[in-house]
Amino acid sequence: MVKPAEKQEAEAEPEDLDNVDLIDEAFMAMGGFGKLQKISYFFNTLINAGAALFIYCFVFLEKEPVYECATSVANMNAGIKTHCEKEEFCAHPVDQRGIDWHDPESLHNLIE
Repeated sequence: MVKPAEKQEAEAEPEDLDNVDLIDEAFMAMGGFGKLQKISYFFNTLINAGAALFIYCFVFLEKEPVYECATSVANMNAGIKTHCEKEEFCAHPVDQRGIDWHDPESLHNLIE
């Protein structure tokens, strides 16, 4: 019984795997991309996507808030605070500094 030409080509052994240029040709030479490979590909992609979401979203958890500092004891007692930079914020005593939670740029994140 004579087999169709397509089946004969599929069952033929590859002549030389060193001359394979495309990944598709390599898969066909090994017998094709089977069910197990598709399942493995799906789960590997799912795991990598989950890791990427964590890493790319982590940037937003490190965003610095808007700092407030009281410039004097009188301003501190009156509750008057102005926006200041991180270096100024760290230099002020704890009771003369804070975070402006009313500003939309201040997020509850890992920096607070």
